[in-house]
Amino acid sequence: MKKTFIIPVVTAAIVGAGLLSMQQASAAGKNEVLYINNKLVDCVGAGPQKCMQVRKSPKSEWTLFYGGIDGFRYEPGYRYKLKVNVSKIKNPPMDSSSLKYSLVKVLSTKK
Repeated sequence: MKKTFIIPVVTAAIVGAGLLSMQQASAAGKNEVLYINNKLVDCVGAGPQKCMQVRKSPKSEWTLFYGGIDGFRYEPGYRYKLKVNVSKIKNPPMDSSSLKYSLVKVLSTKK
């Protein structure tokens, strides 16, 4: 009788551990490479502000980046190639991004 009780409990524990690790992996996000232009430009988000220009490949068009990148300190006059981690924000404020960007590594800096 004890053996029939132990098998479902062990199976449930294994499945639960697997689901927990999947949730942690999705919360960790994914890594991307971003190219950052050498100047900030005027833009309007919640109000007038300065935005970075970013792109995901050297040949693509620049797009405005309204937020920041945790751990990255931008200096005008330099172009950057960054490896960043992009993760989803659970219940973001209404007027902000649903994505969080965190610096993994500065791949290159050019004046």
